[in-house]
Amino acid sequence: MELIDISVPFSPGLPVYPGDPALEISPHREIAQGSPVNTSILRFGSHTGTHIDAPRHFFEDGPALDELPPERFICRAIVTEMTENTEITMRDVACLDLLAGDAVLFKTRGRMGKLSLQDCFLSGAAAGLLVQKKAGIVATECLSIDAPDSAYFPAHRTLLRSGVLILEGLDLTRAQTGIYTLIALPLGIPGGNGCPVRAVLMRP
Repeated sequence: MELIDISVPFSPGLPVYPGDPALEISPHREIAQGSPVNTSILRFGSHTGTHIDAPRHFFEDGPALDELPPERFICRAIVTEMTENTEITMRDVACLDLLAGDAVLFKTRGRMGKLSLQDCFLSGAAAGLLVQKKAGIVATECLSIDAPDSAYFPAHRTLLRSGVLILEGLDLTRAQTGIYTLIALPLGIPGGNGCPVRAVLMRP
């Protein structure tokens, strides 16, 4: 069985969405300073690094992380590569052969794990077609699935309104196109709108 880690390293200096808090990790107790243990203080936003978006992210009445069952974050996944376009369109989505509940992971031009705000966004129309195809999770290597100049966030709103989860900030450089099992479990934060995850792909 092969496991592929598709998360970005969770370390200070990680790019964040404009306006979000920077990731900070500082020592709390240190063996080197005479403590019997090492412990740390972590400060970060709920949408830092490789993270999942719950419907509560955009909708006050949408399910929060603690209201979603664990099986929502473990599912069949299809990795598809976008090599030329800067926009994922209905045409790109129409050719995907999905089963209900599948995750769709869009691999975008191999940035070697360097997290960026945007290099390939999902159109609102394509998001609507993914809802029709009953996708369970839609995932991207970028910090946002929407265009960086979008004020309405049509892809987020279309997907999350229909209960389709969003996984952002992946590193798919080691993943070839094909079918896998995705595991991307967040913390069950009460009222949580999003949370970093350790996302992996599994294939026999």
